[in-house]
Amino acid sequence: MNETFSLLASAALSAFRLVRTVAGGAAYAPASTSYADGVLLNDVASGGQAEIKPLNAAGWIKCSASGAIGPGVLVYQAANGQVAASGTLIVGRSHPEHATVAANETIWVMVNRSAN
Repeated sequence: MNETFSLLASAALSAFRLVRTVAGGAAYAPASTSYADGVLLNDVASGGQAEIKPLNAAGWIKCSASGAIGPGVLVYQAANGQVAASGTLIVGRSHPEHATVAANETIWVMVNRSAN
């Protein structure tokens, strides 16, 4: 079973950001209006092939943080496809042994939307 899929990028996009399927292909997921479909696995130029791991795939996903996130806490969608320690739409829970201290650092997340 293939746990990734490809879409054309609707704009230049950075790896490890949450993305959503839109009319033009893949775009950064918004912070609070609709759930992300997956995490972008590669940096891609507008019109390029975006490789995406769906959020319903098994295992941990690597995400770009918008700021500090502690270990083992709920993680939420944030602006520009990043994740944050607070918000409206839950993505999952951060790895119990990892944390971020600054924007654009990556963090491992176990997706779990059942808390919504």
